[in-house]
Amino acid sequence: MNINIWAVDRDICYTFFNASHKKGMKKFWGADIEVGKPLLSFLTNPSYIDAAKQYYSRIFQGEQIALVDELYDLEGDLHFFENHGSPVFDESGRILGATIFTLEITERIINERKIKKALEEKQFLLREIHHRIKNNLQIVSSLMEIQGSNVRDNEIRSIFINSQNRIQTIAAIHDLLHQSEDLSCVEMESYIKSLIYNLSDFYSEDRIDFAVKITPVKFSLDTAIPLGLMINELVTNSKKYAFPGKRKGRITVTLEPAEDPFYRCTVEDNGLGIMEKDSEETKQGLGLQIVEAMVNQLAGSYTLESGKGTKCIIRFKAGLCKNPD
Repeated sequence: MNINIWAVDRDICYTFFNASHKKGMKKFWGADIEVGKPLLSFLTNPSYIDAAKQYYSRIFQGEQIALVDELYDLEGDLHFFENHGSPVFDESGRILGATIFTLEITERIINERKIKKALEEKQFLLREIHHRIKNNLQIVSSLMEIQGSNVRDNEIRSIFINSQNRIQTIAAIHDLLHQSEDLSCVEMESYIKSLIYNLSDFYSEDRIDFAVKITPVKFSLDTAIPLGLMINELVTNSKKYAFPGKRKGRITVTLEPAEDPFYRCTVEDNGLGIMEKDSEETKQGLGLQIVEAMVNQLAGSYTLESGKGTKCIIRFKAGLCKNPD
């Protein structure tokens, strides 16, 4: 490791330099430097001379400087140096000159740029993958919509619609990630609100209001997808069964921290509620089967309460994403 060290007086004339700096000045400027000679006289690039004057002026005002310097050698190759400059004081505190030491970091900078480029290429590919997955899921959803529109049986048509919503729930995550800077984390407030909006738009129901209360948090894909599917099932069930006829009502979706490392998601409505005789039948339905499967996937649990409406409380272990400092 070659460290270049030199010192100058207030006139920017050399008072000291080590062998490494002498060798460097020969390599970069073709100069044979000497103690007592003006440093600037050995520089041949006018723009670099101006930059050096400003650099030493700052030090002579008492400033300590740390920066990364770029410099071409005589063969035209670019080099990078970590540069540290400090004022030299006498006993009375008067500035006599400056000492500078530099360390070449060309290899480190080149490696950092290679890593940055590789990460950018990886992010581009991941973003493209999310985009294509979303598009493919949209195609599947559209095909199901076309197929379902040709089905006369209402029960079978309902199966197509529910399956289409599940596909859209997964597609929404890939759409968010395609547009996000962070390709591994899902911002849950935006995601859940988009799910609710899509469900409301899909069923075209103005008589049902939604309240969404989401603690700002980012979850990993392994947490966000199962949670999104559960919310889709529970909101769909509420819309279908809690408000028969033209009954108006509200569905509330809440996401908040529970005891670490668990979170709690609640989906509740103020509709009819689950009658006791219908409770067992409801639990056997595909919607709650999906909820149970997803809860198990997240090492969680859920409870179903019925009174003035229906409330499902999901407690699950969350895969959190840390926000960058």
